[in-house]
Amino acid sequence: MDDTFSIIKTMIMNPSKKVMRVPFHVKSYKNVLDIWNTFKKQDRINVDTTDNILLDGIFKFHLSDIDHIILYYSKHLEDCLLMCKVREKYVNMVAPIKPFERLEYSLIATYC
Repeated sequence: MDDTFSIIKTMIMNPSKKVMRVPFHVKSYKNVLDIWNTFKKQDRINVDTTDNILLDGIFKFHLSDIDHIILYYSKHLEDCLLMCKVREKYVNMVAPIKPFERLEYSLIATYC
């Protein structure tokens, strides 16, 4: 597992491949992981939102074979969610968000 965290650290220290504002936010990152776990099992978004197409694309990317990190920052939270896939292993963690400290919008950034 140490090798996995080393790879994650290397990826996150490099510039992101893409950053985009997103129109949704959550009160807890557990909500995101619940939606992700259902998506993995059912291949569909299980929440009623106008952002289903965006979420579907993000989660399909997360299923891909590419080693990557999806950083999700939800506005007004003090941390961000890192949804990582390295060598076919999924690792999720919450991390401090100092570079974006308390933005007034949510965002997603991808790292490969």
